[in-house]
Amino acid sequence: MATPSAPRTPRSTTRDLSHSTPITTTSSSLPQSSGQTQHELKQKVKMEYSGQIFGSQKLFSKIFCNTISDKAINIVTDDCIKRFTKLSRLPPVTVFDEEEHYQPFVERLNAVKDSLTDRGYMKNSIYHRVKFEVYDRLMAGGVGNDAPLRPDALARIPSGIRDDKVFWEDVELCVEVKNKYGDMVAQGATYARSIFYAQRNRRFRLGRVSFGLFSPAWLCLSTNHHDLHTAGGQRSFIQDMARIWSCTDRWSAGFEDTCNNVRCFLEGFGTFSYRRNICLRTSLRGRRTRVDIIDDGDIWTNERPVQNEYVLRTIQGQDEYYISEEPSKQTGAFLHPNSKNSNTSFKKSATGTSQSEKSKPRRSPRIAEKRLALSKGCGIDSPSELPVKIVLPNLKYKTLILKDSWPIRSRETREADVFGIVNEQADESDNDDVDGDEHEDEKHQEFGIPVVLGCSLVTNLEGEVSDTASTFPCEGKALLTLWDDDGPKQSSSSSSQTVEPEVPEERVHVRLLISTQGVPLEHARGPKQLLQAILHAMIGYSVIFKRRWLHRDVSIGNVLLMKKAKKRKRIMGFEDILTKDILEKYFEKCVGFITDGDLAVNWDTSDREHARQRSGTPPFMSCRLLRSMNQEVFHSAIDDLESFVWVLFWAILSVMQLRDAKFSKNEEQYWTSLRSRDLSTLQRKRDFPDRLFEQRVALLEQEGQEPGDPPVENAPSPAFAPFVGILRDWLLLAFSDEILLSGHRLRRTPVAEHERIVQEWIGKYLSIGIKHLDTLPDTWDYIPK
Repeated sequence: MATPSAPRTPRSTTRDLSHSTPITTTSSSLPQSSGQTQHELKQKVKMEYSGQIFGSQKLFSKIFCNTISDKAINIVTDDCIKRFTKLSRLPPVTVFDEEEHYQPFVERLNAVKDSLTDRGYMKNSIYHRVKFEVYDRLMAGGVGNDAPLRPDALARIPSGIRDDKVFWEDVELCVEVKNKYGDMVAQGATYARSIFYAQRNRRFRLGRVSFGLFSPAWLCLSTNHHDLHTAGGQRSFIQDMARIWSCTDRWSAGFEDTCNNVRCFLEGFGTFSYRRNICLRTSLRGRRTRVDIIDDGDIWTNERPVQNEYVLRTIQGQDEYYISEEPSKQTGAFLHPNSKNSNTSFKKSATGTSQSEKSKPRRSPRIAEKRLALSKGCGIDSPSELPVKIVLPNLKYKTLILKDSWPIRSRETREADVFGIVNEQADESDNDDVDGDEHEDEKHQEFGIPVVLGCSLVTNLEGEVSDTASTFPCEGKALLTLWDDDGPKQSSSSSSQTVEPEVPEERVHVRLLISTQGVPLEHARGPKQLLQAILHAMIGYSVIFKRRWLHRDVSIGNVLLMKKAKKRKRIMGFEDILTKDILEKYFEKCVGFITDGDLAVNWDTSDREHARQRSGTPPFMSCRLLRSMNQEVFHSAIDDLESFVWVLFWAILSVMQLRDAKFSKNEEQYWTSLRSRDLSTLQRKRDFPDRLFEQRVALLEQEGQEPGDPPVENAPSPAFAPFVGILRDWLLLAFSDEILLSGHRLRRTPVAEHERIVQEWIGKYLSIGIKHLDTLPDTWDYIPK
């Protein structure tokens, strides 16, 4: 919620964000060293919503159509007009001192509620305990390690506890005073981002004045005028505010009704507690995602969970990931994803496109209406009981991985397709080489990929799907993205500044259930297990590629170490490399896997055209893709294979930093380059093989030295030395003319030949990796203390 003070000049952009957010080209370091300031966040949200900003006169008749009657609203409006005359005088719009506007505006917001309360209209409102107050100080914390924001006023449940330190979990509505329309909307968006981050059950956020609706796909602004200095503007403001205050429907107000900040209900599985957040992508729109470990225990605590920043940037440089440091201590048994007890809501259509079988998820025959007991959420006034449909839970599931995301409607089951459909096809083949001691869902799974239990659209009690289409005002029109303009202007076909597309993007809330638990590669017990995990993930990449999926985002956050090594199905292919002895020694159990198929595309269908839209996370993107940022370039499996090299590079340097190991000059330059947000700096990865060669030569010279000889120039540090060989050999392969030429030709290569070429190169990467496994230490104990 924001209202019209000092003018600012933010930059604008017109990049399309269909699948993700634009890349930044600043030279600042990754979030590990410094968080984003409020000004930087405003630039970020402007970029995110570019091309998806709309205006509508029917915003509130669409969203709050089931509140009090028009007659009641008119009575309240007449009463509030009288009340306003007794309140603090509103400063003229020419007064740029923000603080002079705070108190008068807050008084008017609360006056509308007081009028509704006096007439009994607030009795069942979800905001009945909420009150606005002038705040104008820093919040208790920011998103991750970003700088805390400073709203001008906010609405929360009055409390005598922590009044001097307000958390975003406590906030219902915010106020921002600005005299520049675009600046006001951008600032309001930073508050919406923080509330999305802190409150799991938020579907969308409202803004004011003018009213705006922030969704995971678009921003819709009310084009109704709310000038509080005129009678007409006051009446319009009171009427819209009365609809907000009197809302009794949490779903319409932007809340999910199957979860709060502590527990969630999963149909077919039961009620689970959020144990620990392991990944959080904080973009307002696009790839907004959170991944949690959930279990069937009751863990209510007054302590607020700390979500530590996991250093990572996506291709657009706009999305940050956050991951907790400590691995979960929970274990549990899981069912096979294709068992009759699995609750997957999607099937494969006749055309091969995944879609929902119906608009509602599949229902169990054993359903009963019941009050769902959820632990009270932190600070937020969410009910401790929610009316939802209950099924008898499957008690075999004790711990799960729950992924909440908002993909584009046509891609709602993409990740389940990438990993789940692979499971179904793989299970049709006979496989006697399984260990009877392993659980069913693991021993039948392919090597190097996670076990997916199900995928479903999130719905409310009436079966309405949680999507951005259902909340979009039907008369919404595209607006010019002139953030510095004094107000929204509708675009016209003749305007050169119109940002395409003018059709609102449709995203849907999807929950993916996974049983395979992973931890960051930095948790490997030593160099050998680290490389082994990456090789196993490479096998997983081969599995999904053979099923016609191109992953396109091989990165440190998507290549994980298994929390516990598991027996998996026999690896098919690479017989000349994976001999019986090698399989028994290094591939008997799976210790690593590749995950996150959000950006995957079919490489053998028309979908492969999406591969022209390069994707990935800059530190791990191939040098070819980085050099071609301003050109159309085909993203191929050859690029993904190079990304595995950069994953190993990053993991090694990260482990060294975590263990306070000494870095040589070259290693400091490697680390600086990989963590840079500057594209030209990232492109210097192309020089790494030469530096590794210098380090390899220096290492040989060092081995022949006598005690007391001077240090060898360019010698690697003791911690990095074991990896010099594997890194250089892999990069020489990645940069060889032969493999680069193969990658260039893949775009026009027939399917069968395309698959043969890629599998051949995967085999060469595996062969080099296996050769070096024997040379690596088993533990990190070799690193000097």
